[in-house]
Amino acid sequence: MDMDQLSVLLSDMEKNDESYGLEREVIAIRIKKLGLMHPSTANSISNQAFTLMELGRFAESDSMFQLAIRIRLKVLGPEHIDIATSYGSLAELKRRTGAYVAATPLYERALVIERKALHPDHPDINRDINNLAIVYYQRGLYALALERFREALASRRRTLPADDRGTITMEHNIGCVLRGMGRYAEAEKILRDTRARRVRTLGADHVDISGSDHHLGILLHLTGRDAEAEQRLRRALAMRDSLAGPEHPLTAQTAEALATLLRDQGRFRESLPLYQRAVAINAKVFPRPSPQSAEAWVGLGRLLLKMGRPKDAEAPLIKVLPVRETAFGRSDPRTGEAMVALGLCRAAEGAAADAEPLLSNGLPLLRRQPGRPDPLIGEGTRALAAIQGLSTIR
Repeated sequence: MDMDQLSVLLSDMEKNDESYGLEREVIAIRIKKLGLMHPSTANSISNQAFTLMELGRFAESDSMFQLAIRIRLKVLGPEHIDIATSYGSLAELKRRTGAYVAATPLYERALVIERKALHPDHPDINRDINNLAIVYYQRGLYALALERFREALASRRRTLPADDRGTITMEHNIGCVLRGMGRYAEAEKILRDTRARRVRTLGADHVDISGSDHHLGILLHLTGRDAEAEQRLRRALAMRDSLAGPEHPLTAQTAEALATLLRDQGRFRESLPLYQRAVAINAKVFPRPSPQSAEAWVGLGRLLLKMGRPKDAEAPLIKVLPVRETAFGRSDPRTGEAMVALGLCRAAEGAAADAEPLLSNGLPLLRRQPGRPDPLIGEGTRALAAIQGLSTIR
């Protein structure tokens, strides 16, 4: 085992600090013996970039991935398969940090190279098609996500058993996309089927089961079946607490989903500590405001607004509005949600001049969200009508 292999092994074992120190030594040796512009040096730099990413040192990781790309482009040329690997690695970093728009062309470039160099059913192609589909999903580009997931699934079915864990996960992902598109009956059938297959192949206490219950719970809430939705989400939260850990982002995700269900039922006192828990977990995982943590912040803001605390609700909403604008664009329904919620805060405080543009611009965006209309639409519409009515009287 050479030093590079040992370093990768240490990283896989999550001994990242030790790995980071070894990688620095490897890079120094490679530069001294081979020079900076050498494929082996680029490999060592890329390994360090991965470790930095796992340590949460995202800016440093980005710089190292960029350096590895420059070296490989210069030494290997733009069509080499290692260039595709570098693009895919940098795209994964962008995706993890919520820079979904920046991640998209990197995955697309990686796939162009891989499709020329590899068999159509090669695992690397399948992986990057899946990753690109996830980015499309996170951006709300559901039709593109569905197309890519189906392409990747067809490839897996040609090469792997039907009950392969990754194949089931891809089918589960398709169910989530269909839910996002408002195609609830199709989504439910897939999510229930994949959950049953996960139980059969992985056992009832596997973390993947918690994912099935989480997403089924959200769908059931969207379709008005709150008793089963709550049962699913509480089971998913207990499992994620136990299997992923009480401070894992998956645990925060389910705490936020359960909080939303309770908020929508008017059970504000039960909802508040769950939102606060999700926000606290995300603050540790994502020190800066990010799209991943924005869901809990927006949910908390909406809850505080419902509780008659518009001033307290403003702070989280002000924090996430620019995050959503950057991650999803100014025309995305999620940006509209933050705008409308903030507009309602301003309206409740009597700041009609501030509230009107937020509501006027945010409501058309929120109305474009697929599926069941958000209750915020009705609240925002009534508030805007009141403001405009007052303006007319004056």
